[in-house]
Amino acid sequence: MVQTGKGREERPYLTERQIEILSMRRSGLSQVETAAKLGITRQDVAILEKRAMRNLNRAAATLWIAEQRGIVLHLNLKRGMHILDAAKETIAKADEGGIRLVDNAVTILSAIRSASGDAMKSGVLDEGLEAFIFQDGRLLFRETDTS
Repeated sequence: MVQTGKGREERPYLTERQIEILSMRRSGLSQVETAAKLGITRQDVAILEKRAMRNLNRAAATLWIAEQRGIVLHLNLKRGMHILDAAKETIAKADEGGIRLVDNAVTILSAIRSASGDAMKSGVLDEGLEAFIFQDGRLLFRETDTS
């Protein structure tokens, strides 16, 4: 799940099985090895993997177009940043874009903490996060490998 403001989580546009297959393939398993571990055919793995990649490409293209057209504001919150600074930067970016956020500072902090999962120590991000700020004031945070 991807953490959004107001404590909501958005269901990813991938099935649990697609996520499982992509994870196994990323870990280095072949389609044959993945199929054997899951008790399905190699063809099923290939189909599920292809559909997952198509969904990921569509999602990425949609966000890219929205960002390019100013429909969505994008912000990288870098690894090593304190959660309070991350919230301040998110709020400042929204203000800069003339967007009134629907969430208060406490909810934004909670969403950042939730999106970072275990990748936070003493209030400092161990991994980078991406923030997407929508025109209606909603926020979406997701972990990224941005340093």
